[in-house]
Amino acid sequence: MQDSLARALGGLKGARMDDVAADEIRKRLEQAWTERGARRRPRFVIPGFARAFAVAALVVVVAFATMRAPADSPLYGARVAVEDSLVSLQSDPVDYLSQLYAERLEEAARFEATGNALAASRARSAQSDALRLLYQISPKPEQSP
Repeated sequence: MQDSLARALGGLKGARMDDVAADEIRKRLEQAWTERGARRRPRFVIPGFARAFAVAALVVVVAFATMRAPADSPLYGARVAVEDSLVSLQSDPVDYLSQLYAERLEEAARFEATGNALAASRARSAQSDALRLLYQISPKPEQSP
């Protein structure tokens, strides 16, 4: 059986379909392809602008949640990194870092008062980072001769 199938397929190697039959098959394939494309459309289609709006809203919500993350949140490291990177964009970086240092000091004290030692240590670490940045950019007092 396999030999006869192989011989039949081998005989078709050199065979050529006439143009009328080829055109008819091509036409049927094209028609089936367009019908398939029309059938594949899902019933529930979300417009492109709605998807873009949803993605933008998600980005805004994640950014807001990150910037409001307390020290006991997994997003706190991202918040500290963003706040530290915003120093170069400030018109008065010394004032910005002073406020940042005070906020982190207050946050560490609040978590220590509630007994959350891990969050307090994270806030203290962020506070020391702010102090280090403040020392790096603050103007040095001039020495008099």
